[in-house]
Formats: sequence, structure tokens, C-alpha cells
Amino acid sequence: MAKDVTIARILTATKRVNLHFLANLLSKKPHKFTQNSQFSSP
Repeated sequence: MAKDVTIARILTATKRVNLHFLANLLSKKPHKFTQNSQFSSP
């Protein structure tokens, strides 16, 4: 049981890190994309 709990904690931790990493990439990269979409949006 203890091993399952630690594995679950590791999985949740990696998921949070991956989400944080993806959020950082999305917030950094598509500045041009967001600017273009703002210009193109009515």
C-alpha cells in the first residue's frame, strides 16, 4: 500500500510540473500569436 501511495504522489507531482511547464511555454511563446489574434479579432 505504501508503495502505491508514493507512486500516486509521484504521478500527481509530475502532472503538476508538466502542467506548470506547459503553462510557462504557452505564456512565453505565443506572444506573437496572441497579438495577431487580437488584431484579427473583430
